[in-house]
Amino acid sequence: MNEISLTAFDLEGALHAVQDQRVKLLDQQLSSQVADVQKRNARVVTLNAAITALNAYVAGPTDESLATAIAAARPAEESHVLLSATSDSTEVRTAAPTSSQRAHRTRRRHERSADGRAATGRLDRQAQ
Repeated sequence: MNEISLTAFDLEGALHAVQDQRVKLLDQQLSSQVADVQKRNARVVTLNAAITALNAYVAGPTDESLATAIAAARPAEESHVLLSATSDSTEVRTAAPTSSQRAHRTRRRHERSADGRAATGRLDRQAQ
């Protein structure tokens, strides 16, 4: 009887040790994932600031808005022709879409979403 309880105790201790090790490993994994998510969140904040500044430049291309866009894009560590451009360079003029190009993109976006909705409606009717 004493041997059985001693064996049960050894199994219980072994299971407890395995569970403790598993908890430690899961904690390490979770900490690593949290750190990665925090790094990505910081990157997203930087990229959003760069996008906002670039959109402001596209909306009103001036020397000041270009300088602001370049300053906001530098921390993003992205390589782009605008980072070394000046306001009178060809790259800047071609990178900033005209209002007709923006309107065309908006029209195409609306057409694609309308096509998608129509296709979904056809699929729903066929499924019935």
